[in-house]
Amino acid sequence: MATVPVGRGVPKIKMNTPAVNRLHLIGKLMDDLHGQLNQVYSLEEEFSEKRQFNEAVDMVSKAQDSIKRVRDAIGKKGGQSVAKGYK
Repeated sequence: MATVPVGRGVPKIKMNTPAVNRLHLIGKLMDDLHGQLNQVYSLEEEFSEKRQFNEAVDMVSKAQDSIKRVRDAIGKKGGQSVAKGYK
């Protein structure tokens, strides 16, 4: 039985489509936002009460968790089928 080399006989997926480019841009923006949210940790002395800082850190943590879940979902479900339906 002959084997087909990987990548042969399968149409190539065009990865430079506008939809795929938008998905990459969304991912980059989400990564940038995640990094910007990390800056709250350097502002601890700016808060008048420790409780306020802890609330801010808690909100940042929740936002970063949400960003990570969305980013992971894009990565998991991203690809040709998502790019086709993405408008």
